[in-house]
Amino acid sequence: MADPTAQPMSQKDLIKCLEKKQAILERLNAMTKRVTNLPFSSLSEDFRGRIGIEITYLDLRDHLSTSDKVYFKPYPAHDFPTIPWNEVKLYDFDPGRRAQTFRVQNNLNNVLASFTPPWPIWIEHKFYSEDGNSRTEVGECLEALYHWYTVNEAETHPETTTPHCTVRIMQFTDPEEDLLMRSEVICALKYMMCRLKFVRYEDQTIFPMLITSIFPSKVRILQVYFDGESLRFAKSQLYDLTENDYEKYALLARWMFPVPDGDVNTVHIRGRKLSVDVQQQVDVWKQRQDVMNMDDWPERDA
Repeated sequence: MADPTAQPMSQKDLIKCLEKKQAILERLNAMTKRVTNLPFSSLSEDFRGRIGIEITYLDLRDHLSTSDKVYFKPYPAHDFPTIPWNEVKLYDFDPGRRAQTFRVQNNLNNVLASFTPPWPIWIEHKFYSEDGNSRTEVGECLEALYHWYTVNEAETHPETTTPHCTVRIMQFTDPEEDLLMRSEVICALKYMMCRLKFVRYEDQTIFPMLITSIFPSKVRILQVYFDGESLRFAKSQLYDLTENDYEKYALLARWMFPVPDGDVNTVHIRGRKLSVDVQQQVDVWKQRQDVMNMDDWPERDA
């Protein structure tokens, strides 16, 4: 929860922070255009290097072994609810890419529905859409159109100042073990740019994401953040769920209720002049400060 003893930012500090946010938005927007126009479903190592994307390995069983910063931890195994496997409906393998993807998604949902969530910090709701309504994003590859769907979104409780969010996406194309999918990168970029404009995050400049990427009978998890220079992905291995493996589903379930962590206030980037959208955040802050100052005035005798 938010610290009630925390001192409000000065106007100077807020403007400095927002100028950094503006620079981040411009950088992420430039990346988005490059990736959106890519005529392939995955990013080559050469292309990734040219636009400023770095990849490290994320070990879901030992997250602290990653060589990058850690912004999400799995819920501790010793405190995690016991999954009643004899009561969980797990669907068996079904041929066809779409059927296999939906099967993993439905099985994961059934596992999560079998127990009471271990803590209430994650609030599931839709806070971003490309067109304000649809959950569908469409991308092109050389062979045919492929689709990816945002199926679950959650952010930390509104009373917190933690800007982390989690997203689950479904895809109907075969993944590349060593390469990022274009859909994974666009998803990360779009959500980060959206959350950079949230008024309640005054001094946060890093907006970590945890993406659960579901493919035909496979799934992987990616931690993503922007450090001011590069978009950094920590990518897990692909977990094969052709067979209903209780251990794998239990591990994934712990990552569906992650513990947010890490410094989200320090990003090294030179600020840029504020856009109209970001300038509006300053106006909102000024109005709120005025109201707070009025509330603090001592009552005067009539």
